[in-house]
Amino acid sequence: MTTIPSAGGVPTGIVTFLFTDVEGSTRLWAADAGKTAVSIETHDRIIKQAIQDRGGVVFGWAGDHFRGAFEDPRAAVAAAMAAQTVLAQADWGDGPVLKVRMGLHRGRATPRDGDYFGSAPNTAARIESLAHGGQVLMSAAVHDEVDVESLDLGHHRLRDVPKPVGIHQLGITANRPIRTVDPSLSTLPNPGSIILGRDELIAEVRGLLETQPMVTVTGMGGSGKTRLAVEVAYQELPGRYDGCYFADLSAISEGSEVAAAVAEALRLEPTAGGGSSAIEQLAAYLASRDALLVLDNCEHVVEECADLAEQVLARSTATAILATTRQRLGVAGERVIAVPSLDADDDRSPAVELFVERALAVNPAGRFGRAERATISEICRRLDGMPLAIELAAARSAVLTPAEILDRMADRFRLLSGGRGRHRRRTLQATLDWSYDLLDEEEQAFFRSLGLFVGSFDLAAAQAVTGISGYDAMDLMESLVAKNLVVTDDSGLDTARYRLLESVRIYAGDQLTRHGDAGRAQDAHADCYRRLTATDDFGVSSDLGRSASLRPDWPNIATTLEYFTSAGDFETAASIAFGCQALWESRLPATEGRRWLEMLVDQLPDGPERDWITYGLMMLCSQLDDWTEVHSLLRQMVASASPGPRTLAAGILAFFMCREGPDEALTLASLGQSLAAEHDLGPEFLCPSVCAEGVHALYDARFEHARTAFEDAHELSCERRVETNHFVMTGIAVAAAQVLTGDPEAALESLDTADWSASIWDSSAIVRALALIDLGRSAEAADLVVGFGYDALRGRLARMSNDAMVGLAALAINQGDIEHGWKLLQQAASPRTPFTIGLAEGLADRIGRGDAMRHMHRLRDRPLAELDASEALRAELTRLRSARFERFHDGTPGADVALAGGVEADPVDHVAVAAVQLRGDGVGFTHDGERVEDLVIDE
Repeated sequence: MTTIPSAGGVPTGIVTFLFTDVEGSTRLWAADAGKTAVSIETHDRIIKQAIQDRGGVVFGWAGDHFRGAFEDPRAAVAAAMAAQTVLAQADWGDGPVLKVRMGLHRGRATPRDGDYFGSAPNTAARIESLAHGGQVLMSAAVHDEVDVESLDLGHHRLRDVPKPVGIHQLGITANRPIRTVDPSLSTLPNPGSIILGRDELIAEVRGLLETQPMVTVTGMGGSGKTRLAVEVAYQELPGRYDGCYFADLSAISEGSEVAAAVAEALRLEPTAGGGSSAIEQLAAYLASRDALLVLDNCEHVVEECADLAEQVLARSTATAILATTRQRLGVAGERVIAVPSLDADDDRSPAVELFVERALAVNPAGRFGRAERATISEICRRLDGMPLAIELAAARSAVLTPAEILDRMADRFRLLSGGRGRHRRRTLQATLDWSYDLLDEEEQAFFRSLGLFVGSFDLAAAQAVTGISGYDAMDLMESLVAKNLVVTDDSGLDTARYRLLESVRIYAGDQLTRHGDAGRAQDAHADCYRRLTATDDFGVSSDLGRSASLRPDWPNIATTLEYFTSAGDFETAASIAFGCQALWESRLPATEGRRWLEMLVDQLPDGPERDWITYGLMMLCSQLDDWTEVHSLLRQMVASASPGPRTLAAGILAFFMCREGPDEALTLASLGQSLAAEHDLGPEFLCPSVCAEGVHALYDARFEHARTAFEDAHELSCERRVETNHFVMTGIAVAAAQVLTGDPEAALESLDTADWSASIWDSSAIVRALALIDLGRSAEAADLVVGFGYDALRGRLARMSNDAMVGLAALAINQGDIEHGWKLLQQAASPRTPFTIGLAEGLADRIGRGDAMRHMHRLRDRPLAELDASEALRAELTRLRSARFERFHDGTPGADVALAGGVEADPVDHVAVAAVQLRGDGVGFTHDGERVEDLVIDE
């Protein structure tokens, strides 16, 4: 349901609500979606205008439903009358004629975030559901405030409304009896509580029931299938002229008892003899009826339920069946809907609201403010949004705070046991026991082993850990997915992946331990992920493409590292850690990798394994701006006896020493090249030394020489045909040098050869922006720079903001604001990479400040970690937003900017346009769907 806050706010206090709905819309969409869409557009226009013209506020709509709110009940009634009049006279063309039912109610309601909470809007919705198309119904609370012709339809009991409500029809035209419920036409159980977070799913199930004879709701135990089915049935009840009936099959133990349970739900007593079975008598009874039969908990009697459904549906054209089960029934015409977990992403999510609502039921004095809700959100996430588990956890609120409940989550099955005196309530343990006991022995063994996986896994890993291969493993996985004990992981990867919800995973692991299989399975799990990750090839370990494929497996890789380190096998752990180098550099927080590598360095003896771990640690420290540690680790490796790490260290240290020790940098680069030749090492080992020579030339303003060296280094990085950080950095360095040598077209061509974003060191947007500026395409450049700036403010990498400031300075300089551009270059302090440092110095050359810029960079004495330009970037983007806002309101025209030609232009116009994409109302500013205020001012 979309909410629409009014510019002037929504009515408060006593509010009159108008709810509308198109009758039979699902059927119309199925018949002809194109023509129905045209009619719906006409309908939307009529309803909105009727509400808004009479002072009402449209505060929500979804599909063909509308919600309106009025301060004056007379205006609400007038809006309903006007809408029905216009709808009746509308020209629907080739589209279907739409009939709209409407309900009005008046009461106290609380507005929140453009929506309303309280019983009044819920009652209005219930009244609307009673009406027929073209009919307007109102409660006595509205009727008593207006003077209109009406029919008194008596008092009626509405679902979820504690007392009967007086219902009046607007106008005196005769209609069919309203769709209230005859108690004799229902055996639905009392729902007991409101349902949260399922509105869209309920609408989807009801929509299917309009066109399908059978809908099956599947999901694991505790997912809320029964509660969903009961809610659907209650909402279907007014429109099912022969009633809705609920057959609870959980208590029966034999398939032969299904017919008796259904007969009891229908209040039917099958007769013995006469040549027809009980199921045949049930089918005959329902053949001419418009009813809904709910078959609840079918999983242990699937075949018998399927047989009953097939016979009933074969004889009836109006009766529908709604089944709940942990696996589909396999009936012809069956449509299956899986019940997902409740959203638990934030403190206003349905899972949190469910917890709070159930907690208040046991502890009305409980405090559930923002801090408590944040804790509850974490509880719900740990419980995978499973409604049963959330309700059981909330029940502990009678004696525990949310923080105390969270602290006890490690022992969740005891925590969620239901407590003393509540044994009639199904516990999480009992729910999972029920599902597990329905598996055959082979399925149970396969399921138990899957409990070792943390996060998602693929079929190959499942085969390795369970010891079952080929189609047997595929069949078992398919069976567990069908029974909702394993869920498919929608990761968007080419390979299908699976996972167990956390509570299910813990349960499976407990079963594995009880059966004595844990040791074998743990060994198989560790060996599987050792083979996946371990390597002694530097090119493989540095492959950014491989890191992307490993990322979904990181939770299991971490478990494997823990397995080998706990066993004291640090050499195997080191080979795995080395294989994760690119994963830690580009896909995971650097602090995670650093933690592992620092532990391994302390445990490994001197030798190549320790040197490679030291190399990986150095790369992560550079991401974290810990340059003191970076230089210390590099000098350790340069002094080592391991040819590979020593060669790389010499080149990388040369790369870093070009600023403060240019002579030593050349010596180290020469050493790296000599070592690569002496030990016949691959091109990836030689690449850093050649690149260092390019940096040395770049800092010395010998741009042509730098370009040649960078091109040579990039060619070396390409020889293995894998994308590494060396590949990315040298490729961007080539483009930067091409910009500085006056060849922006070549720079763009170079940048177009690859996607550089796989690397954490990607600064290609700034290089591309400067090339575009030199080609007179400043608007495109501004978009890139500002987008890069927003990424920097999100904290992707330390001192990204400094690179963004270089881009903003380039735009300002090119637009004629030299002094401001120079100020921004100085605020950039020390850009992230040598290449963006070179760009900053090249820009300073263009305004005659190159020597000053180089002097500032070379004599810098503050640590790099203290030179982050985030605050300066935030201030500049805010300034540009304000400048553009002022120009928008005073009507000053913008001016195009020809950067290469130096045409005079407005100094803020194009940058500000990119920084603040104006919304249509000119009130707020957005970038990539996020408000600039959120990103820049409030961060």
